[in-house]
Amino acid sequence: MRIMKIVFVTLLIILALLILREIIKDSPSLLIKNFNNKNLDSKSLSMKIKFLGILPAATAKIEDLGTDRLDRKSVLHFRATAKTMDYFSKIFNAQMQADSFVDSKTLCPLKFIQQVKTPGTYNYNRELVYDHKQKIMNTGDVQRVIFEDTRDPISAIFYLRSQEFQVGKEIQTHINTNQKNYIMIAKVSDYKELVLGNGKVGYWIVTAEVKRADKSPRHKSRLTIWFFNNKDKTPFLIKIVTAGGLVTVSLTGLD
Repeated sequence: MRIMKIVFVTLLIILALLILREIIKDSPSLLIKNFNNKNLDSKSLSMKIKFLGILPAATAKIEDLGTDRLDRKSVLHFRATAKTMDYFSKIFNAQMQADSFVDSKTLCPLKFIQQVKTPGTYNYNRELVYDHKQKIMNTGDVQRVIFEDTRDPISAIFYLRSQEFQVGKEIQTHINTNQKNYIMIAKVSDYKELVLGNGKVGYWIVTAEVKRADKSPRHKSRLTIWFFNNKDKTPFLIKIVTAGGLVTVSLTGLD
């Protein structure tokens, strides 16, 4: 019995150390040190996604693909991809790619394409076309009413990054990808500097709430995003609190 207790306590200590290790890896100061003197204005960001803030579950990439053509019009092309990590895919295997084609002046999407693949079980393809003047969004035979400033999640992030940050400033946009209309209200809550050697690295902290535009209490989520104080405001840490728990997204590479 005593040996079993020792083994149990040892396992608990090992588990606690592993959890602490994952938490430390996502500390803002450590992430800043890891990317100090790197090309922060990279157009391709590699990320790691953790469930409950400690369980590595997926990898992701956010890309600014520059200008593209859509219906003979010059647009900006943003892409996000994600897939479950190899060990996690034995439990749940999924891959996702989403492309946002955005008006270069308003940074509002004109088309949003999403593909989700779960081999052997479920494949999902969706294409949305936004008409902001008419305040409608079409997908197949379905038409939905939207707000004029409606964005998809990818273009919403790039829109946020395009803004001039100032502590206390509020930034608002609506979000809809073929569901209910949501509103994202973000606030630049703080600006800090981390001393590294003989220099300082500045970064911004933005908090946001995403909720139903019709004020329904359902499906609320809260975000905290850390951005480098560079030209492109590169995000290096995102913490999302949902009804299902904490999701952490941290920067792992600049391609």
